[in-house]
Amino acid sequence: MSRIPFRYHVVAFGQDLSLFVVWSVVPVWAKVDLGASPLALGALPVFSGATYLLASLAMGRLSDRVSRTGLARAGLALYAVFCLMAAEARSVSWIYAVAPLSGLANALVWPALQALVGDESGPDDLERNL
Repeated sequence: MSRIPFRYHVVAFGQDLSLFVVWSVVPVWAKVDLGASPLALGALPVFSGATYLLASLAMGRLSDRVSRTGLARAGLALYAVFCLMAAEARSVSWIYAVAPLSGLANALVWPALQALVGDESGPDDLERNL
């Protein structure tokens, strides 16, 4: 039975936790400070999610060709850029404009992280490790 490094769990948990916190705070902040409508609030995560879905297809293939840890690091750095840009938003349209960065960042992190887990797992424990 092969065990994957604990840091993979830390990265996955940290990324999911930051996604939860940011996408819980941003809509509240957009409503309170920017006066966003319910429709605008509901559509906010769509821009990030659609970008993630489309970019994941390409990034999964890319993670087979370049450094997986490099991709994950680039994704985490891009996510930090998204957070900083979203925090400086002065309008809901600005948040719409930067939301795809969140999806792209996650598309860099998750395929690379899952491929790393696949590399370091044996055939009997791949499913459990993923």
